[in-house]
Amino acid sequence: MSRVVVTNVRLSRDLVRMLDSLVKKKLFSSRSEAIRVFCREYIHENSDNNEGNA
Repeated sequence: MSRVVVTNVRLSRDLVRMLDSLVKKKLFSSRSEAIRVFCREYIHENSDNNEGNA
């Protein structure tokens, strides 16, 4: 895995509650892991649509 960079994000309380619910259900080990997975999946799903648009 590549080196991890720490960054801050601001989320609504509702989103944080949803993340906490996923962690509580043991679907993710932490909020950070959930956010990493969601970001990676979003980028992967949308990368084909954005190639050549830079």
